[in-house]
Amino acid sequence: MRTPEEVAKLEAELRKQFRDSTPQQVQTQMDKQTPDSDERRILREIREEKRRAEEAPAQERFDKTYEQAERHHREARRLAWTAAVISIVSAFAAAVSAWFAWHPPQPPAGPAPTPPVVASPSPMRDSQ
Repeated sequence: MRTPEEVAKLEAELRKQFRDSTPQQVQTQMDKQTPDSDERRILREIREEKRRAEEAPAQERFDKTYEQAERHHREARRLAWTAAVISIVSAFAAAVSAWFAWHPPQPPAGPAPTPPVVASPSPMRDSQ
């Protein structure tokens, strides 16, 4: 087993050696190492870093496209809900209008009751 200092030194050497290599070249060297060795572990980390670096522009484009699609989806969903609410309010208004068209206000059944009035004679004047 190597000490942590030896592993750190080995990692620095391997990173320097494979700095300009492709992930496939690192994979080829990794396949030559014994399983569970420090070299293999370090080479695997280097390979994954290089793959992520190669895929970063494509991932960024995908993220932008996905975010735009999500934004459009949210906007369309909001507009659909707005249209649904307007449609329900319009249907209710049409139902109320139809109700009043079918059931117009009825005039009173009979004449309005008159208040009882007591007839009193008008004061008479003396005509002299």
